[in-house]
Amino acid sequence: MPRCCLRRQFVWRSATSSRRIAGKFAPARKWNSSPRCREVDLQLRTFLTDQEIRPHELLAEFLNGSDEVGALVSFCGLARARGSSDGAPLRLLRLERHPRRTERSLETIARDAAGRFELASLLVVHRWGKISPREVIVFVATAARHRRAAFLGADYLMDRLKTEAVLWKKEEGIDGGRWIEPSDADRAALARWDD
Repeated sequence: MPRCCLRRQFVWRSATSSRRIAGKFAPARKWNSSPRCREVDLQLRTFLTDQEIRPHELLAEFLNGSDEVGALVSFCGLARARGSSDGAPLRLLRLERHPRRTERSLETIARDAAGRFELASLLVVHRWGKISPREVIVFVATAARHRRAAFLGADYLMDRLKTEAVLWKKEEGIDGGRWIEPSDADRAALARWDD
């Protein structure tokens, strides 16, 4: 994606919602970029929700994209049934957020992914609140003309979301709870993307 038009090509569809995240997305507008750049029709959508994420509905809606898309990659992150460090059974995962800062962090990560890879559209839906084991925490979908960009875009998004999204995570088990931070493995995964 040409760097000369990065500031003008993004169409944000961002919402913090207590309603279910599914159904119709508002259509993105087409922005005419500078004369040196091709016209870009990019859809970037980020959502925060405290309700159940329904990946099949989100994916069905996301598939109604551009005719120019040749590849689509989606990813669902699930709450584990066991603690990340000690393997103790968990009752729930609690994600706390700051409404504006968390939303801005999701938007920044999405914008960076779109600028780094030639993505036609991108969707990030992240959950907050009380999440039971095996429930979906995050849904990411990327679409591009070619598969490599779609795969790399989704992988990059997840590495950034895992370590940089403004969310505070607490695992709650039978013996109480503990706040968790990104692991060394999470930070090593993010370091792969350093230029």
